Amino acid sequence: MRAGCCILLDVTPEVGIARVHSRPDEPTRFDNEALDFHARVREGYKKHVGEFGTPVIIDADKPLEEVWTEVVRAVESIV
Repeated sequence: MRAGCCILLDVTPEVGIARVHSRPDEPTRFDNEALDFHARVREGYKKHVGEFGTPVIIDADKPLEEVWTEVVRAVESIV
């Protein structure tokens, strides 16, 4: 992979938290934060992702199989 590229898996807080609670693992203290906390974190990542090189932003609200396919495609396009 070339230097200076960042892949951001952009997931809405609602989808992210639903996925956390569908896992068998116990949620972390961050997982248990309110939705507005997760929304602020998401916006912070989106605001700063360009500082780490050319961003590739993937809509991670899609089904996980589609997200994975897009990640593979993105990585293949930059190697």
